[in-house]
Amino acid sequence: MWPNVNDCIFKDKIPAEIIFDMVYNPLETLLIRRAKEQGKQVIPGLKMFIEQAVRQFEIWTGETAPRAVMEAAALDALQTKYSGQKK
Repeated sequence: MWPNVNDCIFKDKIPAEIIFDMVYNPLETLLIRRAKEQGKQVIPGLKMFIEQAVRQFEIWTGETAPRAVMEAAALDALQTKYSGQKK
């Protein structure tokens, strides 16, 4: 999504009750902000990203994934990598 953070496929009312965004940079996209404003249930892109990583970890290792550690690492990496970018 970066650097097109002000883009959204829907210009006005979002025609759904559950909004699932696959974009995780920025963490809260214009789509997610608009959906929240319209009272929609939202699932942000970082959630999808983490769930994919968790499932891959479990498939490859046969162990339970450290979900909280993975989410903290993803947030830290995104904040570190993109902290210098303008919004």
